[in-house]
Amino acid sequence: MDQKDRAYVSHSIRGKLGNNATPESMAKNNRIAHEAVLLMRLVIPEIDFYVPGEHDEIISLLYEDGRLGEKDIMWADCELIKRTCKVLIAFTPDGFISGGMRIEIDFAHEHNISTFVIHSPEELEDYRSEILEYLRKGSNE
Repeated sequence: MDQKDRAYVSHSIRGKLGNNATPESMAKNNRIAHEAVLLMRLVIPEIDFYVPGEHDEIISLLYEDGRLGEKDIMWADCELIKRTCKVLIAFTPDGFISGGMRIEIDFAHEHNISTFVIHSPEELEDYRSEILEYLRKGSNE
């Protein structure tokens, strides 16, 4: 791996509230994901982690104003996964897989992108060698 390979971190933004989520509840979910990924970056510093919630401010403003729809957001997320990510890590601290996460996971499977479901950053340690080996093999093909 000369340059860092990228992992997409799928996480729930609206959470269990779904369409009833508030800007505050979504900010909280994004903060939980961001804090977890800070630790993930320590577990596997060899890869770059893309976290949608770390880039959500503009998307949220456009969505709240009706200028951007859910299908548009999911299309962009899936395109990003396909174009730039070699691994998808689904982070679900409470075991909840949101509709958006399910779309991302299914999309990754359809495009032969390895997917790992974890409940804590520490659990990523269990997959560390498998992920790095997968990326090494992919880089050598």
